This record gives sequence, C-alpha cells and structure tokens, in this order.
Amino acid sequence: MRRSAIVLTCLALLGAVNQAKAQATYSLSVSRHVSIPFSEQQVDDILAAASKMLQKVNHPDDLACNVTFKRIGPIQTFTSPNREAVIRNESDRDAVHRENFDSSVINVKIVKEIDYCRPPFKSFFGCSWPHRFHSIIVVADQQFPQLVWPHEFGHQTGLWHRKPLKEALMSPCTLQTDNVQVTKRECECFNKGPGGCSNIPEPDPPVGCR
Repeated sequence: MRRSAIVLTCLALLGAVNQAKAQATYSLSVSRHVSIPFSEQQVDDILAAASKMLQKVNHPDDLACNVTFKRIGPIQTFTSPNREAVIRNESDRDAVHRENFDSSVINVKIVKEIDYCRPPFKSFFGCSWPHRFHSIIVVADQQFPQLVWPHEFGHQTGLWHRKPLKEALMSPCTLQTDNVQVTKRECECFNKGPGGCSNIPEPDPPVGCR
C-alpha cells in the first residue's frame, strides 16, 4: 500500500514537471494599415517580450508557461476599413479580420484605434472577437503591447476574462505592469493553441473591469 502511494506521488510530480516543460511555438503573420508606420524590429521586440513574460514565474501559485511567439514573413499592409485606420463598427472590424488572412498561422492586424469590438464595451487596445476569424487586431500606440498581444491570443484559445483584475493576464482591465499571472489552466490553453479551449463557457455575467 505504501509503495503504491509513493508511485502515485511520483507520477503526479512527473505530470507537474511535464506540464511546466510543455512547449509551444506560434508563428504570427503581421499586417499593418498603410497609414501606420510599424517596423519588423518593433514586432520582434513585442513578441520576444511577450514570450519572456509568459515563461517567467510571477506569483507563488504561478508556473512558467513555455510558450514562444515569433514573426513569420515580412510585415504586410492593408487599406481597409478606412484611411484613418479606425475601427468604428462591426463592418470595419470584420473587414480587417479578413485582410491578408492565412489559416496556417496566427494573424495580427495593426490599426490606429479600435472603437468597436464587442458590444456593449467601447474603446479597446486589442480585439480578437469573433473568435471564428482566428485573427487579432491591435492598436499600434500602447504602453504594454507585450501583454495585449498574448491576452488576445488567449481569447483565441477560448479563454475569457477573469479576476483578479489587477494581476491576471486575462483581466478585462488595462494592465499597468508585465508582472501578471497565468494560471495552470490558462497555460494549458496557450499550449493547445487557437480553439483548444473553445469548450470553456463564458462567465455569466461576463467579468467586467469594475
């Protein structure tokens, strides 16, 4: 009986180690609106910082989530939805999602401003809704893109907003530092990739910033 208990404990520890070591690398195809200057070096720096953020331990109950993002190919350009590169409505949003779309990679589109993503919320730094597009739209000028880009990728996996509001990467609030938390379940979803956790139901009511 005692030997069986030891074996089970060892298996549990091995599973925990394997979870921490699980690794996934995602290629991102990046496009920018023609009116927005954004260099490949900027993209590479953001992806490196996002990868580093996910891979470090920030809290006692946290784990290093071994996920890496990298750019694939040169930055492309697009012209829709308008000259100002501002997403004002559903039509603008969906038009940008469809630009330069490649189903084999994660698609990121850079715009100036997002005033519409998902009702009833207004003003966004990023938008990955609706999830069926497998595309992420982000605002070019923001303080912590290394948080916003993986946050939106998290939505692509099927994750929703959650508490604590000031510490979670998947918080609906604007995060002020990259010292944020990724839970074991969230890391599992990041490793599964887009749609990997699409069976997770949205909280009812949805988690708001207040």
